[in-house]
Amino acid sequence: MTSSIDEFIEYITFEKNYSSHTSIAYKKDLFSFEKFCLDNFQSNYIDEIKYSVIRRWIVYLIKKGNTNRTVNRKISVLRSYYKFLIRIEIIKCSPLIKHVPLKESKKVQIPFSENEIKKLFESNYFPENHNGYLSKIIIELFYFTGMRRAELINLKLIDIDFSNKVIKVVGKQNKERLITIIK
Repeated sequence: MTSSIDEFIEYITFEKNYSSHTSIAYKKDLFSFEKFCLDNFQSNYIDEIKYSVIRRWIVYLIKKGNTNRTVNRKISVLRSYYKFLIRIEIIKCSPLIKHVPLKESKKVQIPFSENEIKKLFESNYFPENHNGYLSKIIIELFYFTGMRRAELINLKLIDIDFSNKVIKVVGKQNKERLITIIK
């Protein structure tokens, strides 16, 4: 007999087409919450939990040193799980229906200026060997295409159309997009 957590993980993996990394993270967060409920409330039926228990988990996570962003992500997993339980008619109402996410501080990202990148590529920072060429190409791909790290890692030679100067990238949730090669 499978648990509702296992059913939910199957749903997000096969029907929603979430990546295996996302599915594993969701499962870890749900089992972590289930363990918290068992350890503190002698209940491992997280589909029957009230918001007050979730609130105590939030406090517990913050006391353990988790950032508001991390806590919000874990609560988002719970929210998705409860939406799934409503969808399959296990529960009628989510205990998170009135939950307000914790405030997060905005992270200011300071990108490199065009001058800084130009200086980097014109310098002898990259040695003239295999590793130097590879490092330079990786930085160029990030900078000139806006590609994500996971997209670059999964890039294959057949994804690059040199004649049309286009790179086919598989992004989040397996969505494909085409990036024009400018340089």
